[in-house]
Amino acid sequence: MSWISDVRDELFKLDQSPKSLKKFGLLVGTVFAIIALWMILKDTSSVLKYILGCVGLLLILFGILYPNLLKPVHKVWMGLAFTMGWLVSRILLIILFIFVTIPIGIITRLFGKDLIDHKMNKDQTSYWIPKKHLDKSHFEKLY
Repeated sequence: MSWISDVRDELFKLDQSPKSLKKFGLLVGTVFAIIALWMILKDTSSVLKYILGCVGLLLILFGILYPNLLKPVHKVWMGLAFTMGWLVSRILLIILFIFVTIPIGIITRLFGKDLIDHKMNKDQTSYWIPKKHLDKSHFEKLY
């Protein structure tokens, strides 16, 4: 599937109840306000601290008084979050494959190991590997 349809499906299932919108407004607004306060205390000469402070206070105010007005903001915010999550998960899986799976495969081939026993044997009637039976003590609950 494409990332657009994946993100669209996630946005379709998004919880936009007043309680969820209130939590969103309070959480994101508080984070923005804390970042703005930190920038003010660090004496950063940037307009960004005022913008973040105003946006944070507006999100907190709307989260408390009018949470339903935060629906479009919440949808855009979560759309960005779902997009970033889609991208980061693919990047991490690619990195994991390149740096873990491929080296393990190369090492096992160098040492002549066949971990999954994938060689075909025409004389063999079944590839079932019988396992030893365990006694019931292995299935007891541990307290």
